[in-house]
Amino acid sequence: PVALLLGPDRAGEVSGVTLRVNGQAVGACLLTASTFTGANEAETRVGRAVLAAQGAALALPDAPLPAGAGVQVSFDTARGPVTWSFRTPP
Repeated sequence: PVALLLGPDRAGEVSGVTLRVNGQAVGACLLTASTFTGANEAETRVGRAVLAAQGAALALPDAPLPAGAGVQVSFDTARGPVTWSFRTPP
């Protein structure tokens, strides 16, 4: 997963995510305190509380990121996009 940590109770500010691998868009699931669903009600409650406490938004790529890839990340937030890039290890 790729994580964005905004601080306590701010994960609700994230509305979307875009991942690009070597310039190509890849699918990703966005998990936030408002969208996380666990296997049961208790797991959902705990997971949402943990994400909210950190102000966390997680992007889970549809497939593992390949070795040596250039990855660009952009989270859509209420204050505008938060973007960065990195390279996975070879």
